[in-house]
Amino acid sequence: MLDKCFKIFGIVLMLSQPLIAQNLGRIQRGQRGYTPPPTYIEASNPTLANAIDVANEKMPVYIEKFKLDDFEAAVFKNMLVGHETKMKAINENPSLDYYTRQEVLTKQLDAFLIELKTILSPEEILEFPTIQFDKRIGKKKKKKKKKKRSKKKKS
Repeated sequence: MLDKCFKIFGIVLMLSQPLIAQNLGRIQRGQRGYTPPPTYIEASNPTLANAIDVANEKMPVYIEKFKLDDFEAAVFKNMLVGHETKMKAINENPSLDYYTRQEVLTKQLDAFLIELKTILSPEEILEFPTIQFDKRIGKKKKKKKKKKRSKKKKS
């Protein structure tokens, strides 16, 4: 009697293993409706290196537009790095909602423009935001790469 129970239990156990391995009831990779698990990206902290990279990208344009000498360029670059780190810290602050973040960003930009009065003339200060938010600065290299790729695909 006990021997029969062990045999039945063993047969049930062997038959149930393939069912567990098939993940019945779950959508598997490659099937319709499969959505991969979310990947979590850690928020990067505002670093000085990122701000310096941004300043280095835009400095030649600023030097050319505003005709800065070496001393003025160094002072302007330090001011710009400080401004960029403050802006990134504000943008990456999770406790601020969208509207308060926008208010703080505009206040920071106004404070930076006031600080620029020591180096730039009022006309140059009015021109600064249009140059700062110009999307084309630093993107010329990427456009060249895209053109090369499109030429390779055509031929």
